Amino acid sequence: MRKLLTWVYAGLMIILFIFHGGPESEFSYSEWKTIVVDGKRRTPQGSFYIGDGNGYLSISVPNKAARSFWYRVKDFNKVSVRLVDGASIAALRFRGDIVYSIYEYEAAVKRTKSSVENNMLKISLVYIILIAFFTFRERG
Repeated sequence: MRKLLTWVYAGLMIILFIFHGGPESEFSYSEWKTIVVDGKRRTPQGSFYIGDGNGYLSISVPNKAARSFWYRVKDFNKVSVRLVDGASIAALRFRGDIVYSIYEYEAAVKRTKSSVENNMLKISLVYIILIAFFTFRERG
């Protein structure tokens, strides 16, 4: 049972470590560019994408301003964006108003990393408690 628990723990930590990856503080943004919107889509997991005719650009991290914009605006045909890593939207402007900026993007990245680190800590504590329980149970 301990071996199975160790494999599950290692798998979960690897998955969380992958989600934890990404830039720490060095962000490289493109200049503002206007794109013609070809469509939009949302995944069940809560990811948002805007199509530009060549593919979909993701709104890269959970952001309250992006979600409210998404549901408030039914039809839009042009937006201005600043990209990070070439395919992720880090800032969005619609009809001259900035919906969210790179500062909100950076704050969302920090919040996401912090919540993943908290989950890693919780999983580690549960693992340690379960391993201790099984060890003491085998001895007694």
